[in-house]
Amino acid sequence: MLLALLSSHKGTVFAALVAPLFVLALPILDVTLAILRRGLRGLPIFRPDRKHIHHRLLSMGLSRRKAVLSLYAVTLIFLAMGFVAFASRGQLTPLLLGLAIIIVLFCAGRLSFSREWFAVGRVVGNSLSMRRQVHYTLALTRWFVLEGERCSSVEGLWLDLVFVAQKLGFSYVHLTLADGQRVWEQANGGEPSYEARHELQGGRFGILVVKAPACESGHEDPASRCPRSPDCERPLCPCISEVRAFEVISDLLAEGWAKAAMKWNAGQQTPLRFDGKVSLPTNQSHARSSQSYAPARVSEAEPKPINTPLNDPAG
Repeated sequence: MLLALLSSHKGTVFAALVAPLFVLALPILDVTLAILRRGLRGLPIFRPDRKHIHHRLLSMGLSRRKAVLSLYAVTLIFLAMGFVAFASRGQLTPLLLGLAIIIVLFCAGRLSFSREWFAVGRVVGNSLSMRRQVHYTLALTRWFVLEGERCSSVEGLWLDLVFVAQKLGFSYVHLTLADGQRVWEQANGGEPSYEARHELQGGRFGILVVKAPACESGHEDPASRCPRSPDCERPLCPCISEVRAFEVISDLLAEGWAKAAMKWNAGQQTPLRFDGKVSLPTNQSHARSSQSYAPARVSEAEPKPINTPLNDPAG
């Protein structure tokens, strides 16, 4: 028994398994948060977004160099903790784990993550309430992307964009392309609005600006749906009354326009224009014009006599 205890390597094996978790703590945490964030909101898990840790650092005003150095510093701290856990054969793992939690909470406080973490119930409720809106938006944008291959002109694609935006509850759409601008606006009675601006593919597919009315009920209780009062003249309810839902849905709408424009442009690198039309080869255009778009000719045949067998009295 004594020799078995002395020759046991369970501590070393445990330390070898725990040490990589400390080293990879930052990417593991980032991926976990991304999966939870997208899953709770009803978004595809592998859909890209700008809510990762390095995006938070850049939104705080840090330059790319400072953001990279900050991530390197935190990674080095966890790397040192991994070496300590391996050298101590796992004996210091509980202490290192507590220290890692303190570091994560400190960094979360600096990045404004901690407010969301400590309000888990509110965050989950808001996320679950927007799942149906997100699923509806994804269904409409999928249809819109497929329309990119069917539209014969960019003007037709713009009308489809207005249709989708109106269905989603937006009150204002402004699209700027290389040869002009188009604006669609719906009166919202002077209510406050959320606004988002998207520069698509570096401006090659245009600049999209959308607005949506912010209901007063959304400021008090973001999880509640827009109440449809008797004097409400807005035909589209529930509206996008919460700022987080507006951010997600406006991103999906802009992404849908970019994908539909890419389908319509058929991989060309030229900037999108409102006067753009699908150009067909000569033989294909003649073949299409000669197709049966004229009304079909209905020919009335003379009625033929119907021979009905007579009952044979001899039979």
